[in-house]
Amino acid sequence: MVYLKTAVAGGMLFSSPYILLQLWLFVGPGLHSHEKRMAVPFLVSTVVCFLGGTAFCRYLVLGPAVSALISFGGVGTSPNIMMSEYFSFSTKLLLAFGLLFEMPVVMTFLALLGLVSSGFLIRQWRYAIVVAFILGAVFTPPDPLSQFMLAIPLLALYGFSIGIVMVIERSRRSAPAPVDTDPGASAV
Repeated sequence: MVYLKTAVAGGMLFSSPYILLQLWLFVGPGLHSHEKRMAVPFLVSTVVCFLGGTAFCRYLVLGPAVSALISFGGVGTSPNIMMSEYFSFSTKLLLAFGLLFEMPVVMTFLALLGLVSSGFLIRQWRYAIVVAFILGAVFTPPDPLSQFMLAIPLLALYGFSIGIVMVIERSRRSAPAPVDTDPGASAV
């Protein structure tokens, strides 16, 4: 079963550029030019953030997490790691880190829609700390090191998201107001 799951995961990974291209070819013709200009950076940043999250997990978190779980055994016992459990554990952990590292993309999208502001995000920093550690506890193994290894990058990404929202707000303030070109619209 692990070989089948590995083949499916690899197939999804290697076919994702083609699937994204087909999705773009379907959606792209229906978008305005300014929407197309915004879609490409969002797509690229989504892929970069996801891959960054999975790479962070793979190279900095997965090894210590597995070591911590192995150390739970008693003295004189040797761990017996099952291939299917290890594959399931590592896949879930990699996916969780990849999805949680999408926070700057989500915050940028919400800021462009006008749903969040930098002032709101700054005022909510205490809640962000609590939520980051709760997510760290939920998505990682039951050891404090893994929890910190997820919570600390989430807090850094939260700060980075605040910076992005500030840039968006600054660019909105400096942009000229739209000019009404329809003279009949004000008469109604």
